[in-house]
Amino acid sequence: MEYLKIKDSSSIEWVGYDKPNRVLHVQFKDNETEYEYSEVPVKKWKELKEADSKGEYINVCIKPFHTYNKV
Repeated sequence: MEYLKIKDSSSIEWVGYDKPNRVLHVQFKDNETEYEYSEVPVKKWKELKEADSKGEYINVCIKPFHTYNKV
């Protein structure tokens, strides 16, 4: 799994991507809870890593389109 610590976000602590299973892991700063988003394609992982605002990208491109589980 590839992890990325997010230093310039007010809402996200880190993100990780499990490529074989297409699962995006997100830990938010406010409650320190980790969420797993299913069926996230590699393209979205790459776009997230390059997004100016990681939180906005997750809110607009991930949350509305992918089911999630609280870990």
